[in-house]
Amino acid sequence: AISRAIAIIDEGLKASLDEKVGGDLAQNLKALYSYMCQRLLVANIKNETEPLDEVAHLLVDLKKAWDAIGKPQEAVAVAAPQPEQVPNRASLSYGKA
Repeated sequence: AISRAIAIIDEGLKASLDEKVGGDLAQNLKALYSYMCQRLLVANIKNETEPLDEVAHLLVDLKKAWDAIGKPQEAVAVAAPQPEQVPNRASLSYGKA
């Protein structure tokens, strides 16, 4: 599952970036995607859950940012200040029973 996640981020998200058109945003996303793949690789090699949690939170934050694009500015201002509680690591099973 970790290898599939790396492939999705690397071959899907990162590969779809156009740095010529996207400029700094595309470069920053590319760096973020590379970092996520690196953390997932560490999780896989060392059999650790902390990097998985970190990448999951980064992806959730990134999705929220993309979801906020195109919303009226008032709605974004209301939704932004509410920090999300970090789930307990025990609640994230990653396929464990």
